[in-house]
Amino acid sequence: MYIGESIRRRRIELKMTQRQVAALSGISVSFLSDIERGRSNPSLENTLKLGKALGLHLSDVMDPNEADKVLEKRSAYEILDPYLSDFNLWPDEDRQDVIKFLEYKRSSLKKDKKP
Repeated sequence: MYIGESIRRRRIELKMTQRQVAALSGISVSFLSDIERGRSNPSLENTLKLGKALGLHLSDVMDPNEADKVLEKRSAYEILDPYLSDFNLWPDEDRQDVIKFLEYKRSSLKKDKKP
């Protein structure tokens, strides 16, 4: 539920309504409400959209109790850092293409692991 709490806290800090954040991020008000209440978890794509709308980095919405796990995994992907260091500055279409590709690869790997 940490993601929803972080998003709600930031939205209130910025004195924004759910409708405003939804409009800026391109997600529905009802979905944003579900995220904030912990009923739904956004995809990576929607988390990035919400982060952009609220001026948050992905690490700002992560659960600090999970940070060690993320850092452990990160070392395996450090080779990508030079390519992704300015990811937030990329054109939206390019970012979406990368996200879709990574989600496709992740789902392909999950399918391969099933018995």
